[in-house]
Amino acid sequence: MEKKLNYKINLRKVKLLVFDVDGVLSDGHVFLDADGEMMRNTHVADSLAIKLALIYIRYKSSI
Repeated sequence: MEKKLNYKINLRKVKLLVFDVDGVLSDGHVFLDADGEMMRNTHVADSLAIKLALIYIRYKSSI
């Protein structure tokens, strides 16, 4: 149980989350627009999950 508590305490220290977009927040497909610029398709649930994680971390650190 003590190890689990240490994990939660350390999680409160997180200040930055960094994600690789290709294959993590996207399905790996790349699209080209009319000007030849690359675009990636992402799922809205990915950004929602990140927002919820940040809200949870802020809530827990305020308790």
